Amino acid sequence: MRKKIPNIITVSRILLIPLIVYLLWNDNVLYGWYAAGVLAITGIADLVDGYLARRWDAVTNIGKIIDPTADKITVIVSLLMLLHLNRINVIIPILLISREIIVVTLRAVAASDGMVIHASTEGKRKTALQMFGIGALFIYYDFFGASAAYCGTVLIILSVIASWYSGIKYLTAYFKTYRSSI
Repeated sequence: MRKKIPNIITVSRILLIPLIVYLLWNDNVLYGWYAAGVLAITGIADLVDGYLARRWDAVTNIGKIIDPTADKITVIVSLLMLLHLNRINVIIPILLISREIIVVTLRAVAASDGMVIHASTEGKRKTALQMFGIGALFIYYDFFGASAAYCGTVLIILSVIASWYSGIKYLTAYFKTYRSSI
């Protein structure tokens, strides 16, 4: 049973996504804070499920699939909700989602060639920037004299840069490995 706990935590992250949609459906200051809290819970749960999977030697093939899928669905749905609330420019989700599609496709091609492309440090930084930026944009309004909208926008722009930087590194690593295997 203990080895199933990381995957149960991952599935629970996916189940929280409709709550984020519900909380952000209308532009309500308090619900924006709640949505940011739910997002923080999903981020902490992501760290916990990964840690437990490694610690308990409970890494599974299904976990390798659903964990990054949960991350991607959370980010994509959150970006769409931010679009719904007119809190981000449409180019941001276009750039972030297209990069994710490219990397997922690259991983699938690499897997068909017997290669595994592991998550990089840059990819993890990109995810952290996205989550903090999205959370700040969920809050959006000023608090204690600071503009959550400005902070969130800066973090999201930095995440776009980090996203494409890590994506290019994945592509470069794949093609180097592919060329050396021919």
